[in-house]
Amino acid sequence: MADSTQYFRAHAVAALRKARSLPLGRQRAKQRMVARVCHLLAKQGTPPPRGSAPPAPARS
Repeated sequence: MADSTQYFRAHAVAALRKARSLPLGRQRAKQRMVARVCHLLAKQGTPPPRGSAPPAPARS
């Protein structure tokens, strides 16, 4: 699991760096969206900290 987290984190950083080098416009916005998605995927792949409580059940 840590490998996928590191993979997506590296891609998010690279995508953000590329977006920063682009001029303002549609391509830059798309590249930032790619970075955002990779960052979210990296966050989903990280396990919760040790000793943390499990998430609360959803209320209906």
